[in-house]
Amino acid sequence: MYEPQQTVADILNDSTSIMILSDLIDWCASNPLLRRLADTSSVYLCGHSRGAKLSVLAAIEDPRISALCLIDAVDNTVYAPLGPGYPSAVAALETVPSCTRSLPVAVVGAGVGGACAPEQSNYRKFYEASNSPSWEVLIRNAGHFSFLDDQSPFQRAVCEGGDTRDDDVRMVAQTVMVAWGETMVRNRGVDVTKRVSNSEQDDVTRDDVTRDDVTRDDVTRDDVTRDDVTRDDVTRDDVTRDDVECMVAWGETTYTN
Repeated sequence: MYEPQQTVADILNDSTSIMILSDLIDWCASNPLLRRLADTSSVYLCGHSRGAKLSVLAAIEDPRISALCLIDAVDNTVYAPLGPGYPSAVAALETVPSCTRSLPVAVVGAGVGGACAPEQSNYRKFYEASNSPSWEVLIRNAGHFSFLDDQSPFQRAVCEGGDTRDDDVRMVAQTVMVAWGETMVRNRGVDVTKRVSNSEQDDVTRDDVTRDDVTRDDVTRDDVTRDDVTRDDVTRDDVTRDDVECMVAWGETTYTN
């Protein structure tokens, strides 16, 4: 049972932690200043590792949470085995019915998870469990702790690192967080492809293309399907920060060195 007088120094299991998250949302909704700045009816949660797992569990319990961004999420492992107070977030995510609730999930994964993010509990399991709009971004040569601003000697010793620079890993993760939040929370219901198309019109002047060059019959929406683009078609060299939002429609993105 969660007692409000508990402090962060106390040992908190997953079930207690998600109660605290819900209390924080309640506090933001009741605080005279914060409720002017935060719309607690549509909350966007982002978390790394166990924080990503807790974000999922909190979203299952609290309908005010409308979208998630999971950074190298980890479910139950030998360090936190399945048991009382430590439910499986992957199993919980599978129970969200797409017909009654949409919970968009962006997943950023590290290809070098090692013992800290074992394959049977890693980011891919969360992506596969989602029944809502989802986007997976894999950074092949990133380590589990590459997303942190600073790593302790213990973290470096326990978890294997990758060859991709930590600054680049964080840049990709931050880009995904912003793009997903803008698309699925702030501009939910807006056709992303139209937004990207409209922004690209500024790059083409009227002199470059005349009306006679392209007619409406030349390109239809059916000409481009998801099968036209595979995850192997997109490498880091092909993608700039401005392209990220456009690729939400394809579902999966892979970055390689």
